[in-house]
Amino acid sequence: MKRAKSYIIKSLNDPTFWDCINAILLLSKTREKEVIPYLTSLKDDPNSFIRRTIAKVLGEFKDTLSLNALRNLIEDKDYFVRKEALLFLSRIYPEETFTLLPVFINDPDIFVKKTVLEILKNFPPDSLIPVLYEFLSRGVGL
Repeated sequence: MKRAKSYIIKSLNDPTFWDCINAILLLSKTREKEVIPYLTSLKDDPNSFIRRTIAKVLGEFKDTLSLNALRNLIEDKDYFVRKEALLFLSRIYPEETFTLLPVFINDPDIFVKKTVLEILKNFPPDSLIPVLYEFLSRGVGL
């Protein structure tokens, strides 16, 4: 298994797009924390599909080791990367994500805004009042 894993880790840097994606997905299936640093090394990859996959995979680990990479990915230029990172960050650290939601409700992309609304459904109604006030004070349009 170790030999196979080392081969898969080498494939992360493969210039062939699908080989890299397959390596990411295979490593995520191991659920071993030791692969997280290899995965986070791809958070700045020029290919947005690879960054999207990284956001999703890191979020599935639900581990603090993936936290910094997800924090970086929520500021990505690609809306789908931001959406995935925000969604999975909310599963690991819901309270921290809750404080970030007013910023993302103003995201230019409607899919990120919809993700914010999906995340808000997971919180008790009385905790939403400050966030809704923040939304209204910014003149947010959904």
